[in-house]
Amino acid sequence: RNFILLTIGAVIYSVGAQGIVANGGFLTGGVYGLSILLWRTTDVLPAPIFYVLLNIPFFIMGWLRVGRRMFLYTVYSIIITALCSQFMNFGPILENQLYAAVAGGMVCGFGAGLSLRSLGSGGGLDILAIILNRAFGIGIGQTYLAFNGILFTISFFVFKPDVAVASFIQLYIMAFTMEKVLSMFSQRKVIFIISKGSREIARRITRRMGV
Repeated sequence: RNFILLTIGAVIYSVGAQGIVANGGFLTGGVYGLSILLWRTTDVLPAPIFYVLLNIPFFIMGWLRVGRRMFLYTVYSIIITALCSQFMNFGPILENQLYAAVAGGMVCGFGAGLSLRSLGSGGGLDILAIILNRAFGIGIGQTYLAFNGILFTISFFVFKPDVAVASFIQLYIMAFTMEKVLSMFSQRKVIFIISKGSREIARRITRRMGV
């Protein structure tokens, strides 16, 4: 199940990031977005190679703070993402930049959310977001917004303003979609029963109803 979720999530994310966002001329979020920025400004290495290199510090964090099993799953996800981005030949899917930003955010968010629903992650910023979520209760989408807010502020000085705005639209939709994917199978209902016979009520609920 975990390998299936990671594989499907990585492929979907690659389609969104490379096929829609990169071909649309703007940035996606997270470490992959930083990789695109470095690729366009330096033209030294392809974006997927930058993506693997930038993930090395997060590999170490995942190994030390999150767990070895998640570390191995995450390495697998990053390799799949890098291979898909490098060797899958995406043509321009959407010509309108606003449509591309909306669609790219939904596709990337869905793929990243699927990866995080496994025992691994999509790598990069996902590991940092999980550590902050466990330690301080900070939402994963909020970590993405903070990191990418800095990334897209830098992009204002590198690209045209409309490109940076389209990138931020894509980021916001991606964070929203990812949060929905993460929570859609984890809803909880809490009922408070105030009664003098609370112990008997609790006993019947747990033993007879099995709740």
